[in-house]
Amino acid sequence: MLNKALIANAVFSFLSGLLMLLTQQSLQQQVPLPGWLWSLIGVGLIGFSVQLLLMAKNIEWAQKLTASVVVSDLLWVLATTIAVMLFGADISASVIVAVMMVNLLVALLAWFQYLGYRQSFAT
Repeated sequence: MLNKALIANAVFSFLSGLLMLLTQQSLQQQVPLPGWLWSLIGVGLIGFSVQLLLMAKNIEWAQKLTASVVVSDLLWVLATTIAVMLFGADISASVIVAVMMVNLLVALLAWFQYLGYRQSFAT
């Protein structure tokens, strides 16, 4: 289960990072962040996806690093939710819905990674 959850997170993170890099100018119009920040987030997500794939291939790495991945995922959800609350007046309702949908998926991935992490020690 942990392996599948890590791979699912890797695919989602890679696609999200790639989308951010490819649509940076459009994103800047929707969410007023500088272009370099969108690039940094996109590259960071792609790097994160590589780490997740490496973890999925090596159970020892997965057992050592999954807790920090789950915490990172939850911090992402918290930070982006706070950002939407603080800057909601500056972004459209469709962007707010998109952010909340992404957060729901990230939280779900964190949950399955947590369950897989616990299960990896039980067997």
